[in-house]
Amino acid sequence: MIVFAVKLIFVMMCFLGASISDLKTHEVPNELWALMIPVGLMFLVFEVDTVATCLRYGLNISIFIGLGILLFYLGLMGGADAKAIMTLAILFPYTVLRVPFVMILVLFAGLLMMAWYGFGRNPHPFMHALTTAIPIVAFLYVALPAAL
Repeated sequence: MIVFAVKLIFVMMCFLGASISDLKTHEVPNELWALMIPVGLMFLVFEVDTVATCLRYGLNISIFIGLGILLFYLGLMGGADAKAIMTLAILFPYTVLRVPFVMILVLFAGLLMMAWYGFGRNPHPFMHALTTAIPIVAFLYVALPAAL
């Protein structure tokens, strides 16, 4: 549980830096991802204890790296978003079994935001909070039980 908390704090600090950089320059430096990947691999070395765990984590990481690349090349997300998915896959490679539920929640958040903007309304702080909170809750739904 302590390892999970350390990883979560590390990711939150890195993503805060990414958000600030994105707001200022509309780009996230590659050095950020170059920092997160080795840290994630270091944690993986300490977490993997059996061959089955290694295979399961490898499968999960492969799926999400492939998903990030696919979504980037389809033009559905930017480079920083794809790199964020890939680094999160390395840092939190727990289980794919809960992913369909998570994907539904994230899709719902995106559809909610598109519907809000699609009707010509001005962005409301509640909508931003809601569409930000849904993916966070989805992430915690996947990561927390696996870390306990």
